[in-house]
Amino acid sequence: MAKKKVILLKVDRYDKDLLIDVIKSALDNYFYLEDVLRTRKVLLKPNLLIPVDPSYAITTHSVLIEAVGCIFKERGLDVYIADNPSIFNTSVSVERVYKETKVKQLAERHGFKLLHSTSSYVVEGIPFSTWACDFTVINLPKLKTHSITTITCAVKNLYGCISGAYKSRLHKMYPKTEDFIKVLLRVCKTIKPLINIVDAVVSLEGEGPATGGTPRHTGFIAIGDDALSVDYVVSEVIGLPKEKNPLISFAEKEGYFRAAEVEVSSEGKNFTIDGFRFPAKFSLNNIPSFVIKILGNFVKIYPKVKRKVCTGCGDCSKICPVGAITIIGRNASIDYSKCILCMCCFEVCRFRAIEVKESFLLKLKNLL
Repeated sequence: MAKKKVILLKVDRYDKDLLIDVIKSALDNYFYLEDVLRTRKVLLKPNLLIPVDPSYAITTHSVLIEAVGCIFKERGLDVYIADNPSIFNTSVSVERVYKETKVKQLAERHGFKLLHSTSSYVVEGIPFSTWACDFTVINLPKLKTHSITTITCAVKNLYGCISGAYKSRLHKMYPKTEDFIKVLLRVCKTIKPLINIVDAVVSLEGEGPATGGTPRHTGFIAIGDDALSVDYVVSEVIGLPKEKNPLISFAEKEGYFRAAEVEVSSEGKNFTIDGFRFPAKFSLNNIPSFVIKILGNFVKIYPKVKRKVCTGCGDCSKICPVGAITIIGRNASIDYSKCILCMCCFEVCRFRAIEVKESFLLKLKNLL
């Protein structure tokens, strides 16, 4: 069986010409992409979670998107860009995301076409945007932390191929981490990118994947032809072994992935990032499940509204899959009897008005 290739490239800044050179060289030297030339078109699928400037490290950087688009345009292909960002799923709101993330501007410069999700097709009960099946997909994830999957990278980025607000509904249907990971693996099985190119020049550590996280210069790009293999290698680079990565450990247990089948090439030795900070919920992974069941609410992570910061915009209320959030005056209010701790509200807040809180026992455990 052919090895799944993952290439690690040291890149210290967002420079379009530099990115074109290193990415094009890696694609030419390690991957066979000739089949894509016959399709005459490719779709770039970045992470465009919310409408913020690329400097926040919440979205795939516009310069990297531009560089990859130029590489495929130079090969004579029409380049399209699309995503289904969080609650921003109408044409008007998606257009706003494209503009704030600088994607609209780069598309206009180079003649790339921006797509909106206007129709869907259903596979195993999941509705995907039609653009996910109409094009050869180039997956452009951003390396970030995530409260459910610990990190979000190549596999999790494909979740954005799901049509409209159905992503939020899936959180309600599958609130447990393992069940949600099963959904991600179904998505990964359906959407098979030609190539995955991870933006880890500046990553997001701490309480990602949005404004609660902290940008950190990590200085690399990962390229691979298999999303799970890419996630496995990137996870190892930032000090998250596969047994601590819920996605990779479950995928390996269920036979979706084998570390022995991955071939890694990198610039130099000891390609590691020390001290990468993972989300607070990661600490729950080190507590046996039976202990969590016994202690219940004494050991938990939960979202809390910062009332002095909240603007009452209503984004958190719109995305909450169980209707646990209401807007009262200029503040959001969370009904914890309904909350399933999916952290979607925390993920979508643009104003850092929702924080992740730890119960007393969990704080105490982390100090020991």
